[in-house]
Amino acid sequence: MQTARKGGSTSSGSSGPTTSRRGETVEQDHHIHGLTANIPVTTLLTFAACAIFWWIFNNLQLAATEQAVLHFLQSTAIVAPGMTTAQIKALMDGTSQHDMTIATAIGWAVQLQILLLA
Repeated sequence: MQTARKGGSTSSGSSGPTTSRRGETVEQDHHIHGLTANIPVTTLLTFAACAIFWWIFNNLQLAATEQAVLHFLQSTAIVAPGMTTAQIKALMDGTSQHDMTIATAIGWAVQLQILLLA
C-alpha cells in the first residue's frame, strides 16, 4: 500500500507528484477503482437469465447432435429439444433403442466436451 508523504514520493520509493485522497468522496455504489457495484437482485436476475439461456441452448445442441447421428445411422427416429429427461430415464431403465442409445451417448459426449472447453 502506498502512502503519500511530503516531498512528492510514496512509500514504494517512486518519485513524482502525489495527491491525497482525504478530500475525495466516492459514491456508495462505486468502488474506489471506478467499478460499479451490483446489487444482489441484479446479480440473481442475470444468473437466472444466463441459466435459462444455457438450458435452452444445451437442449438444442443435444437434439441437433442426436438428430445428426440418427441421420448418419439412417434411422427414422426424430429427436425434439424437450426429450432430455425422457432419454435419461430410458437409458437408466434400459428401454432405449440401439440407435437412440448411440445418438444419446454421442450427443452427451459432445455436450461434455463443449462444457470442458468453455
